[in-house]
Amino acid sequence: MSTYLETGENTTPLILTEDTDSLGLYRNYHHVEFSIYEDYKHQIIPVKDVKISSDRLKLPTSSKGYAALQLQPGNYSYSLEKQNYFSKDNHFLLSNDTIIIDTLKRRLINATLAFSVKNDNTPVINAEVAVNETVELTDSSGLASFYDLPLDSVYDYSITKENYETRSGTMVLRNDTTVDIELDILRYNLEFQIIEKSTQELVTGAHITIGDSTGLSDISGIASFLNFPAGNYEYTIEEESHQNYDGNLHLTADTSVVIELNWHTNMLQSESDQVLIYPNPATSELKVRSPFPLTRVYITDICGKTISQESCSSETSISLDITFLASGLYFIGIENRSLNRKHQEIITKQ
Repeated sequence: MSTYLETGENTTPLILTEDTDSLGLYRNYHHVEFSIYEDYKHQIIPVKDVKISSDRLKLPTSSKGYAALQLQPGNYSYSLEKQNYFSKDNHFLLSNDTIIIDTLKRRLINATLAFSVKNDNTPVINAEVAVNETVELTDSSGLASFYDLPLDSVYDYSITKENYETRSGTMVLRNDTTVDIELDILRYNLEFQIIEKSTQELVTGAHITIGDSTGLSDISGIASFLNFPAGNYEYTIEEESHQNYDGNLHLTADTSVVIELNWHTNMLQSESDQVLIYPNPATSELKVRSPFPLTRVYITDICGKTISQESCSSETSISLDITFLASGLYFIGIENRSLNRKHQEIITKQ
């Protein structure tokens, strides 16, 4: 027979035997403490009012999940019971004062549904995750959580973010669940066509840098970037005879961009006939362009002595090798079918 001794929040059974004296002191008994906890939403919390019982003991836990009693040495089996929790059976061997820490699992009525959104194992931040009509944004770890959702219910979900593919689906929530979502970046084809502004000629060999990618314009003046990720970009176009061009691009579809480049300001240009001579100064090669067919191009020293000349038939552009020239100032003479006189400019050989 057991008699329970109330001591504050703790309920301790006093088992009356011949070893118990008149003051209620125990002989040949050990002190047993129970601490009952649960892991709820990743927090360890005590469980109150748990019924701890067996054929030899019965007592509830306090508000702190605690219960204590005195028992004789021996083997003991016990059960833990509480409404909305799974019952649990366990046992222990008592040979000295003992603290028993045990856990209960809550019977879920509601559960947590979480989405872990990544792209190539990198968290996608601020993606919109919609579950039925509720929307949450993913945090810095790519996680969005929805708490206290009824179990055994059907949920429609969708995940959206600018420049990413949209993902959607339907699921039945059976327990706390985390859904892993791989969100792919949208990709498009991007094309640059580079044109010389004054002549509208195609520019070959222009160097295009956009994001971490680079390319060169071909003989059609085109540089292509296939399967390029959507997003906002800054780009730069460089070509030795033209001024650099900087721009911005918001890529949301297949895109073709036409860029007109201006000649360098140190390139000589005749306003009357639009003859272009570049680069100036030059080190190894000098280029001449004319809107009209050239007939002759020649180089003289400052005394007027002809050092080099090229006869032309119908070309509108020509390249001159000047590696043999010593550093200094020279005159370049150009004759074309639009001129009634010779055209000369000063060039510098470095």
